[in-house]
Amino acid sequence: EVNYHSDPTTDAGDWIEIRNVADYPINLTHFEMQDRNWYNAYPIPANTILQPGERLVVVEEDDSFSVVHPGVLNKVGSTLFQLDNSGDEIRVSDRDGVIVLQSTYDDSSPWPCTPDGFGRTLERKAGGIDPDQPDSWFDGCMGGSPGSTYIPCEDDLIVSEINYHSSDDQ
Repeated sequence: EVNYHSDPTTDAGDWIEIRNVADYPINLTHFEMQDRNWYNAYPIPANTILQPGERLVVVEEDDSFSVVHPGVLNKVGSTLFQLDNSGDEIRVSDRDGVIVLQSTYDDSSPWPCTPDGFGRTLERKAGGIDPDQPDSWFDGCMGGSPGSTYIPCEDDLIVSEINYHSSDDQ
């Protein structure tokens, strides 16, 4: 899950959630999270071990994130770099500098549009589909589900259009 452009009313800063899909623990000590700029690299702290099925949220700025998501404890950061609101690349490199996960997202069609400043996150579909392809992702819920499994949104119904006086010619 990726939060790259928060709604201004609930700005938790940028964050990336990773999940261990293996059936064994993964020691992330000194792995690095990066965007497309080589100098924006955040080393995962020592003794960070992700058990099978566990998630880790890597946050841009811990204080801002904690205000919006106070119950999320499986997090690390502050990375102090932002993801680009108009599209970026996310890379995870192991301690030897080998890229073990890479994904590029965009903010224009055919990519989901509501993660771009409208309060939703970019959620990855289950399965082994290519994370660089727009159809591998969908619009998450308002504020996202950092640190936990995605649950379908229970958003309130919103009336988005009303036709109160149609023309007699139609």
